[in-house]
Amino acid sequence: MTVSIPATVLCRKKMMSRTVVYIRTVVCLLLWTACTREAQYIETVTPSENPYLVQVDSFQGNFTVYREDSFVTSTSAFALAGFHHDPDFGTVRSEHFVQMGLPTIPELANSARFDSIELVLKLNDASYGDTMSRFALQAYRLEEQLYNEKKIFYNTSRFTATQSLGSFNAVVRPQADDSIRFLLSASFGSELFGLLRTKSVITGNEEQFLQYFKGLRLAVDTSQTNVMFGFGKDLVMRLHYHEDDGNIHRKSIDFIPSASPYQFNYIFRRYGNSELSPLQSSKDANAALMNNRFFLQEFFRIRTVIDFPDISQLPKTADFVKVLNAQLEIRPVSTTGSYYGLPPALNVYQLQADQTMVGPILNSEGSAQDGDLSLDAVYGKDTRYLFDVTNYVLQEIGADNYSSQKLVLAIGGGDSTLSRFTGNTTAAPSLRSRLIVSMLVYKTQ
Repeated sequence: MTVSIPATVLCRKKMMSRTVVYIRTVVCLLLWTACTREAQYIETVTPSENPYLVQVDSFQGNFTVYREDSFVTSTSAFALAGFHHDPDFGTVRSEHFVQMGLPTIPELANSARFDSIELVLKLNDASYGDTMSRFALQAYRLEEQLYNEKKIFYNTSRFTATQSLGSFNAVVRPQADDSIRFLLSASFGSELFGLLRTKSVITGNEEQFLQYFKGLRLAVDTSQTNVMFGFGKDLVMRLHYHEDDGNIHRKSIDFIPSASPYQFNYIFRRYGNSELSPLQSSKDANAALMNNRFFLQEFFRIRTVIDFPDISQLPKTADFVKVLNAQLEIRPVSTTGSYYGLPPALNVYQLQADQTMVGPILNSEGSAQDGDLSLDAVYGKDTRYLFDVTNYVLQEIGADNYSSQKLVLAIGGGDSTLSRFTGNTTAAPSLRSRLIVSMLVYKTQ
C-alpha cells in the first residue's frame, strides 16, 4: 500500500533508550509497504507494544472562501454606517435605517419654546478602516415607511430617503469619544414641537406619528469618508425646549427607536481588484486563486471552509493506527496585524452535509475554543491560533461520503465585531497553516 503523507517519526525499540529520528516520505513508504495484512484502525495499541510515535504536519487542505449573498441585519447587535476601501477585502458601504417611536409626551406649559433638536449616536468601540480620516455622516428623513410582511430586513433592504435633516463632519476618536451628536434641521424640530404643544392628532398615537415621521436613514459621503463605525441601537433624537415662569427651565424629550425589527443595516460590497475579486461573480472561490490566502470577516459574512481529504488515508499507514491528538494551527499573513489588527478570537464549526453549521467546537471544559491567540509582537512570524480537532479527525477517519464533514473558520464574537482576518493556507510558501496529527502506528513484524 502507499501513502502520500510525509511524516516525522519517533521510534521506540525494546532494548534501546528513546531516540528521535526524522525521516522523509520515501523511507516511510519502504517500511510500511512491506506489510501484507489488511490495514485497519484500532484504539487498543499501547506504548508497551513497541509502536512508532508519528507526528504528521503536512496535510494539504482545500480552503474555500465564501460569502453570503443575503443575510438578516435587523437582528444585528449594533447599528453601522460608513464607507471603507480595503486592498484585500474590497469596498464596502453601510447605511443604517431606523424607525423612531413616539415617546410619552409631558404636559407643556404655555411658555414652552423650542430650542433645538439633535441626534445622539453612542459609539460601541467597533470601527473598520482609517480612524484618522474624517467621518462625514448625513441623517436623511425617510419618505416611505419601513415595512414588509415578514418583518425581516436584510443587508439588501433599502428605502427611499433624500431629504437631509442634518450632518456631521469631523474626525472620530473611538477610544476617546463615547458618542457622536449633531444638530438636525431647526425647521423640522420647530414643526415637531408645535405638534406636541398643540396636542395634534398626528402625535396622538404612534400609528399617526409614523405616517408623519417615518424614520431616519444614516449614510456617509463616500468622497470624504474612509472608515466605518458601529453604534448602539439605542440612538436618540433629542428635542430641546425651555419653559419660562420667570426662571428658565431647560428640558428635553427623547425619541428612541420603535420596537424591533424596524432597525437594520444596509450593506453594499464591491470586490473589484482586491484579493477577493473572484467573489464578485461567484459566491465562493478556492484560496489557490487568491495566492493561497484565505479571508474572514464575520459582520459581512465572509468565512472559509476547510477540507482535509488525506485524513481518510491515516488507517492505511500501518497495520494498526491510534490517533492520540490533532491540532489545527492557523497562521495569519504577516502583514495582517499592521493596520487592521488581529481578531482576538476565531471559532471553528463543522459543516454538515445539509450545509448547516454546528458548533463552535468545544474544549475539554465544554467552552467554545477561540484559538488561544499567541502573538509574536516582535517579528510576527510565530503568531498563531491553535485548536484541538482530535474528535473531528477521529470522526473523519471512519466517515463516508455522506457523513463526512468539513470545518468552517469564522471570526469569534458573531457580528458584534468588524475585525477582518487574512490567513495563509497549508499551501502557502511561508508561515503556512497546518493540521498536526500525533498517532501511534504498530507494524506487524
